[in-house]
Amino acid sequence: MRILFLTETLPYPVVTRARIRAYYMLRHLAQQHQVTLASFSSEGTRPESVAHLSQFCQVVHTVPNPQHLANSRTRLRHLLAGQPLSLVHNQRAAMEALVTRLMSESGFDAIHADQTAMAHYALAARKAHSTGPIPQMSLDLHRAMHLLVGLKAGYEPNGLYRALWRQEAGRLARYEAHFPRQFDHIFTMTANDKGALLHLVAETETELAGNHIHVLPLGVDPAGTPMLPHEEAGPHILFLGDFAWPPSSEGVLWFTQHVLPQILHHVPDAHLTIAGRNPPPAVQALAAPRSPVAGSVEVTGFVVDPTPLLARSRVFIVPLQVSEGMQAKVLDAWLRGVPVVTTRMGAAGINIRPGQTNLLADDPAEFAAATVALLTQPDMASGIAQNARHWVSQQYDWQLLYRELDGIFVGGLER
Repeated sequence: MRILFLTETLPYPVVTRARIRAYYMLRHLAQQHQVTLASFSSEGTRPESVAHLSQFCQVVHTVPNPQHLANSRTRLRHLLAGQPLSLVHNQRAAMEALVTRLMSESGFDAIHADQTAMAHYALAARKAHSTGPIPQMSLDLHRAMHLLVGLKAGYEPNGLYRALWRQEAGRLARYEAHFPRQFDHIFTMTANDKGALLHLVAETETELAGNHIHVLPLGVDPAGTPMLPHEEAGPHILFLGDFAWPPSSEGVLWFTQHVLPQILHHVPDAHLTIAGRNPPPAVQALAAPRSPVAGSVEVTGFVVDPTPLLARSRVFIVPLQVSEGMQAKVLDAWLRGVPVVTTRMGAAGINIRPGQTNLLADDPAEFAAATVALLTQPDMASGIAQNARHWVSQQYDWQLLYRELDGIFVGGLER
């Protein structure tokens, strides 16, 4: 089967949840099919990344996508048309021209769009199809965007901006409601996102749409990710997050205010490292001299490679109070052999075995007790780390997980 694979960002290097998802989906499909990749690229895209992807793809096409705001006229046009403004920055005539040209020159048996932003280009590619069978259409949502924006609205302190974000969530909901009729197959990472999408369609279409929406969790690479040697003796605790997403700050502040003081009472030399891009002032202030936890907290900001931080950490915490898709960082900590303490929200969408693959706690005292236990009981921590590594290899290995695609993308190279 000849597949046109469309991505919002070049899926290599594999450094974000979105890239992890697209990269291993592409790798699996390329094992049995001829895959052409068409992707937006940023100013920092390196030739080596394109060369790496070319090992699996028939050809890789990139379209520059400068990350500047669209002009007011473009945004107004989308607003009047009722289209989501959050997708404007990915509206590029060059990408539409590329997929149109590829369809006219080569033709494809299937068109796969990765994330909501690329749905428009998949539909444009199908429109450009002229001869032969209509291509199979698939869309990997990753997550329901209208849910994400709706949650973000809830964290906006400014009333006007909060109303605007809620309006945007409504536009995205109306936009995503069309997907079950436009695509033959839709993928989400969690059952919650599938349910949110089904909620948007008419009751008469729910059963039909449900058969074409597939929950396909995030796949990772155990074979290519060795466990780290944890030889550091210090009682280090690690939090990794993207602070552009408000629940990251909320979770860290909850932990440092209500949990960390209890941990320090039992383990006075415990040390928390907070890593992630764009930490807000409230998070940065945790490491200031006048902070109640001064001397016990380090705020690094963005780190290119978190491996050294993971290697020295005895506990990985996910103190999230709000769920948003699958937390790839939990799977990564499992792979690396770092025991995890998480809230139920932090583990949402992930198949866990509390007490075996991780420790689960929502109450501050319980969260503190779980963290202290892992810091002070090496045998317990080692056992949970080993269990988690085995579990993630069984449940989330992309080479096993994405075999489900084989029944959806059918047809040989002879087509």
